[in-house]
Amino acid sequence: MVKKILIIGDTIIDEDINLKVIGLSLESPTFKTKTSSKKINFGGAANVARYASKFGLDVDFLTCMSVDSEKHFKNKYDINLINIDNSVENRKTRFYIEHGDSKYKHLQINETNSKSVYTNLQEKGLQKYDLIAFSDYRCGLISKHIIEKVKNSGKKTFGASQVSGKKSNLNNYEKLDYIVCNESESDTLTRRQNVLITKGDQGCEMNGTVYPAYPVKNVETIIGAGDCFYAAFLAYECPSKSNELASRYVSGDLFC
Repeated sequence: MVKKILIIGDTIIDEDINLKVIGLSLESPTFKTKTSSKKINFGGAANVARYASKFGLDVDFLTCMSVDSEKHFKNKYDINLINIDNSVENRKTRFYIEHGDSKYKHLQINETNSKSVYTNLQEKGLQKYDLIAFSDYRCGLISKHIIEKVKNSGKKTFGASQVSGKKSNLNNYEKLDYIVCNESESDTLTRRQNVLITKGDQGCEMNGTVYPAYPVKNVETIIGAGDCFYAAFLAYECPSKSNELASRYVSGDLFC
């Protein structure tokens, strides 16, 4: 039987714009450029939702993004999107200057603008799910109130928070059934039971058992590997399986 999951989290729109130099400005010491190509990807919690769907879960994804991004997402992925506010979104726009066969990152603009899900989730609506998971990128979507509401739903619950460059908020998730975090993040927790601690190329650890990483011969990408690992744990609830699939993802052997 296919498990139904609600994933709640911050979508981050990743937009890469490649610029071709066509000359120098006469008014200031800057390049004149024209856009040669654009690429848009859905990052953040959207990655977790996408990978969880590929691993066989029936996914509802609650987030916020613009009208245009919502259309693009629905055209690209067969995932039920619950967009609580189409007037705001989180976006990273990177500008690259092309030079011959190389390109150089010129500028990055980060826009963080999420709406809290505080008023947008009813407890009775949670009963149709087998699992409920948070993928918190600290953009403002997830409130303590909604974590408490989900915790009281009686469903199996999971929490993961990206705390890079910010003070940890993992203690907000301590009463959920499972927490996924890295070693430094785990130091902020008062509990250790059912905390899945990722250790990079050393694998992961949960409840005192270390699960060795799978060997990776060639590293194709590490971007999104943590999201793949988390999605695999949501699907299989097995640390060693999560290691295996994340390693295959990094080596380019897994279509995600």
